[in-house]
Amino acid sequence: MSNSRFKFYFFVIRLLSDFLISFYIIIFAYKIRFEIYPEVYPLKYVAPIQNYILLATIYTFINVINFVIFGLYFDNKNQLRIDELFQIGKAVTISFVIMMASTFIYRQVSYSRLIFAYAWIFSFFLIGLSRTIISSLERNLLMKGFGIRKTVIIGKGSTSQPLIDKFLENPGSGYALLGYIEEDEKDKLGKVPLLGPLDEYESILSTMPIDEVIIALSPQKREKIQQIVDTCDKLNIECRLLPDTLSYILTPTTLSEFKGIPLIKAKKMKIRGFNATLKRAIDISISFLLLILLSPIFLIISILIKLDSPGEALYV
Repeated sequence: MSNSRFKFYFFVIRLLSDFLISFYIIIFAYKIRFEIYPEVYPLKYVAPIQNYILLATIYTFINVINFVIFGLYFDNKNQLRIDELFQIGKAVTISFVIMMASTFIYRQVSYSRLIFAYAWIFSFFLIGLSRTIISSLERNLLMKGFGIRKTVIIGKGSTSQPLIDKFLENPGSGYALLGYIEEDEKDKLGKVPLLGPLDEYESILSTMPIDEVIIALSPQKREKIQQIVDTCDKLNIECRLLPDTLSYILTPTTLSEFKGIPLIKAKKMKIRGFNATLKRAIDISISFLLLILLSPIFLIISILIKLDSPGEALYV
């Protein structure tokens, strides 16, 4: 299974899990408040469950959009678990703040604040638990060879060996280190096989099934680094650099990390094929959800514009 399809399947699993938990957590909180433990706080009014089904639908869409904004659907298997839980907590909290604010504006139905408290607590713990289970399943499959990212290191800079050690210590990280390319063929880089000399890097990259290249050359080889970056861009291979080479690359960069070791993406890889279709589908879906959520605001603004001044509210 290719790395892109593997990531897509787990993206769908996480998305469906978040959708189901976000929706049913409101219903679950309703049951606890009004049916299981109604004596916690005196009941003055019991709203019909249909009102809370509508609220659950709104919360689900807001929550998923916030998860997208906080990067919780991106490739984060090498992120520390505590960092992911922290991001989940922030996204869930903002979703509830938005939802509670909307209930203050919409006063035709009275919603229980205790249900919001229950749902907020359960959302954090259940979504965090589901993410932990899904990540463990993903890691186990990666250790068995599914969806691995074939990687090659070019060079033997000062930070190469710690990175190699991290690769070898974390077989469930999703990376399969095929080997390295270096000028001096006599030297060995740990247990990693030498693929060939630096002068033959282009033929090696074009003939091997490689998903990613990590450049660890010394900063003095600025011209060679730029050539490798351009070659990777041409071959549609993602290229990242260890920080020593950052100041020698003039193209836009994106910082990431692998088990605490910073890596810099040298160029934004061209999106093609399956990844391009996936990106387009996500863009359309999120845009559609945002249009639905924001359409009442757009309508109010259009009416205010018409009342304030003559002419059209929208111009092309």
